[in-house]
Parts: sequence; C-alpha cells; structure tokens
Amino acid sequence: RYGVAAGTAATMNYGTELCKKEDTERLFLKMKQE
Repeated sequence: RYGVAAGTAATMNYGTELCKKEDTERLFLKMKQE
C-alpha cells in the first residue's frame, strides 16, 4: 500500500519530479482509513 501511495504522490508533481514524503504519508494514512 505504501508503494501505491508513493506512485500516486509522484503523479501529483510536475514533470519528472519524484514523490514528496509528506504527500506519500498523507495518502498512505488516508488509504489505511478506508
């Protein structure tokens, strides 16, 4: 699930920038709640 959150966070950034840890953590916590 953390990998899915990281991949999703990476698509939120412009160009080839990788994911930000803050975005990944936020998405991961949101996924755990569901």
